[in-house]
Amino acid sequence: MKKIINLVLLVLFTGITSCENEPVETSTISENDVINVDSDLFRTLVAITDDEPKNVTACIDFIYNFTIIEYNSNLEIVNFKVMHSDQEFILFLIGIEEGNSISLSYPITSTLANGDELIINNNNDELQYNLKSCLEEETIGYCNAVLEDCVWKVAFLEGENNDYEDAYFEISPMGNIWFHYNEEVILGTWISLFIEDELHLNIHLLDESEIGEDWNSDWKVTYLTADEMELFNGESYFKIVKECFSPCKQLVFEECEIEADSGIATFNLESYIDCFLPYTLVVDPNEYTFTFYETYQNALDENNPINSTSYNNTQNPQEIFVRIIENDSGGLLTILTIYIAAVSCY
Repeated sequence: MKKIINLVLLVLFTGITSCENEPVETSTISENDVINVDSDLFRTLVAITDDEPKNVTACIDFIYNFTIIEYNSNLEIVNFKVMHSDQEFILFLIGIEEGNSISLSYPITSTLANGDELIINNNNDELQYNLKSCLEEETIGYCNAVLEDCVWKVAFLEGENNDYEDAYFEISPMGNIWFHYNEEVILGTWISLFIEDELHLNIHLLDESEIGEDWNSDWKVTYLTADEMELFNGESYFKIVKECFSPCKQLVFEECEIEADSGIATFNLESYIDCFLPYTLVVDPNEYTFTFYETYQNALDENNPINSTSYNNTQNPQEIFVRIIENDSGGLLTILTIYIAAVSCY
């Protein structure tokens, strides 16, 4: 369960009654009590407050308003400022001059989602440890997240085998990955983990051919954004880039097996129409007719359409061809290829 820690940062002042942002000249704080702008803890605070990677809820949820004190290199108070939002806090943090410091009040207490109480005493090292662990947890969750309507395309590969340009990974809602390459689709997994502060992406495809040999590895993530990952396994290096709503992509739709290890599931093909619309030119699905076929030739000839609301697969995974006709003109828009797969849910 994700840990959402609500921290109320309370900075107490003696003899200050004004709410204005104004510098104070004296303090009795020591070097051990402040967070220097050059420290790992300060950089972690910046990372927590910033909103990158996008679409990820920060594991630390700052509750506003609160006040932060800034000190110069002589530990003299040069500024105190009320923070009202993440945006204001991040701008304040990145604007602090080199050599300056900030302070927080301890102890910091909270109750985690599992009911356990978190207490961070007057120890910046302890705060850094908790923030770092929480940030790692969020990063792993981000890497494992289902990226709706998107695939990860192999954009560049360095090493002995460069044949995978334009192959791509699709992440399913059930957490599997499907590797699309040369008209093949291969089931697999990828798992994100930290090893001594390094983020790794462990890829395993259920394939015993050269494809599996090339990709089944523990890859070090050398660069990560919301749209790109750069991976290295000691021999090969490649970049994968997120693509959303690209035309002509093959999609995999999963359902649970009817019986364990049977490889057979029942599929409502019509329920997938909204999911693959972004990969077509269709704007309003009510203006088109969708029919489903087991072979491309049948889809071309409009021969032997299959039951679109209750269909049991005959292969696993299996290609399904979707014929899309414009209602007004009766003209063929496209024949789209999707995949269906029965997966174990037991």
